[in-house]
Amino acid sequence: MEKQKQLPKSRWLVLTLLSLLMTLGGASSAWATDPVTETFTSGTNGWAYSSSLTVGTGWGYNSSYAVNSYYTLSSTHRNGSSGTGLCCTESQSAYYIITPLIEANSSITFYGKKTGSNTGYIVFYKATKDGETYTVDTSSSLLNWNSSTGDLSTTMVQNTFNIGAADTYVAIRLSRAAIDDFEYTPYIETCAKPNNLQYSDVTDESATITWDAGEADKWNFRYKAAGDADFTLVEGLTSATYA
Repeated sequence: MEKQKQLPKSRWLVLTLLSLLMTLGGASSAWATDPVTETFTSGTNGWAYSSSLTVGTGWGYNSSYAVNSYYTLSSTHRNGSSGTGLCCTESQSAYYIITPLIEANSSITFYGKKTGSNTGYIVFYKATKDGETYTVDTSSSLLNWNSSTGDLSTTMVQNTFNIGAADTYVAIRLSRAAIDDFEYTPYIETCAKPNNLQYSDVTDESATITWDAGEADKWNFRYKAAGDADFTLVEGLTSATYA
């Protein structure tokens, strides 16, 4: 019986490496892919309400007077949901609840309403943090949503906006208004797949693989020899070559 001709082991190794690399892109510099949601529910994420408000983990405020005198957790929550929402029933323009740091290009979605017959405002500004001190940039708003222009009513309505091209804390000013289900979806930066794959220095046990860098500056590389069950993953390569 004539034996089937087999390719040398080195050829199998190179072909396997090439086929695997072609399925991978540059290492993404994105943050977590899952949306981050704050429901302002007592006992969740550090939020609590008794005689005074304790803000959620990672959140803050520009003055303790804000949480002691203006902001509360109340039953003014998203229609059809349970728990509480963040509420300010007074007319005020100086006190803010401030989010954790949100990554550039993230989209923010929330539900909002006014809390009475008077004009209500929900305004979002960029903020910075130095130690434990926040500075709110009120020169321009990320979003100014108010009932005088018909944006707010006494029914919870959803809105979405983007924070822009820089990481920022977001300062929220409520005036006779409430919000619930505040959610931000981190921007996902995508990377192109490597191209112009080349190999050299081939032996029975190894090979050198190179590719064009393109616009990426990091790569993840996964490989195995033909017949092996498990892959070896190499993350964060900073040059367009692996040996």
